[in-house]
Amino acid sequence: MQSSSRTALLLTAAAAVQSSETQEDDLLDAFEMICDEDGLLSLEAFLQFDEVSALLEDGLLGTDEVEQIWLAVAGSKASKLGREGFMEAFGKVDELFEDFEEPDDAVPTELSMNGDAASPASDGVPVADEEVDEDLATAFVSLAGSRQGAITLEQLLRWQEVRGLIDEEQLTEDEVTSLFQGCLTKGSDTLTLSGFARFNAGLDDLFEDDLSALVSESAAAAAAAEDAASAAAPPPPQQEADDAVDDETSDVEAEFVALAGSRNGLLTLNDVLEWDTVTELVADGQMDREEVLALWDGAPKTSNGGAKQRLGLAGFVALNEALDALFEFEEEDEN
Repeated sequence: MQSSSRTALLLTAAAAVQSSETQEDDLLDAFEMICDEDGLLSLEAFLQFDEVSALLEDGLLGTDEVEQIWLAVAGSKASKLGREGFMEAFGKVDELFEDFEEPDDAVPTELSMNGDAASPASDGVPVADEEVDEDLATAFVSLAGSRQGAITLEQLLRWQEVRGLIDEEQLTEDEVTSLFQGCLTKGSDTLTLSGFARFNAGLDDLFEDDLSALVSESAAAAAAAEDAASAAAPPPPQQEADDAVDDETSDVEAEFVALAGSRNGLLTLNDVLEWDTVTELVADGQMDREEVLALWDGAPKTSNGGAKQRLGLAGFVALNEALDALFEFEEEDEN
């Protein structure tokens, strides 16, 4: 049986312990197969139980996490558990994954006597180690020693990628600590491979938020400048406004007119995505679609039938200023 299937089996069976007498009977039958002649189960046997060992092999659960659960139920590592203790310990393992939900169309998986899946596993499970980005997995192994290892906060702070961001003042140790703590599973103070993947996803989100903030600041500055100009003098007639192009933004305005048809035109997200400047930057690998979407989200929109989904001239100018600021920021980092 593949490890990912056994992981799906654990989550489906463990969730059913509380709601299905049939699943509970299956787990108790499994207990009878792995307990000793006195009807007791040791920590070592629990670690070797198929459904627990599958999580350990996948890097979704650490040995220290299992030991913490065992201590909470049995009182010591040397103590053994009976049927009720086994069910309690198994339930605590399930609680570690309570944030992961199965999709509505998931196919239920039943537990057979030998621990194999009786039907296909669902996709609503934590990411197994083989699904983690290979570069991330390699980085994790360099820190933890193996895919089944775990890393501490101190190791994470010494990781070259994180240390570089801290040294460049793009990240603080407090932010790293907060992200680290948010990725820990209950009862553990170290990150397994899946926790490390969650940490990196959170790191990406943090920088996407910074980019959105940068866009918003540029948009606010552009709006303030436009308000100041409006307050300084009454607006000229429309034809004069079309002719009164500021030298500093004339190229941007000309680009907008070329895309929208006039200064009073409006651009959709698709127009921006197909804009030559954007397509060239994406094709050259200098930015990706997510960064373009972040620029779009931060730019002020013009209402159209009540939905702010189109970009006017002011918003296009703000988007260009944010784009310039983004690359100036990256150049400063390189220097």
